[in-house]
Amino acid sequence: MRKPKMTLKQFLKELEKHSVTMVIAGESKIRSGGEIGRFGDPTQHCPITKVCKRITGFHFRPRYYLDAARQIGLSQKMAGVIVGAADKPLRKCGPKQKKVRRQMLKVLGLKESA
Repeated sequence: MRKPKMTLKQFLKELEKHSVTMVIAGESKIRSGGEIGRFGDPTQHCPITKVCKRITGFHFRPRYYLDAARQIGLSQKMAGVIVGAADKPLRKCGPKQKKVRRQMLKVLGLKESA
């Protein structure tokens, strides 16, 4: 039986619903609950691994984001866009990544840092 496909819109709803703490482009970002994630911290999650853990209970380290994406039904192509949008500064993102980055920041209630 095939896993249902998760769309970007569904992913963003899950990201918002869980009010997660995200590290975006190397800077600590604080979200409700006061959690902080930093690069090099073993508790850190990328947006995809964080949503996967919240939905399924499975924990994947950030570099295994494709395994986490498969677990939640997110395409590899979209997973790459999401991770690129989260990891790169806005000025280095392509058009699709810029759009996704802005959407993630919006649902998380965060602003682009200078």
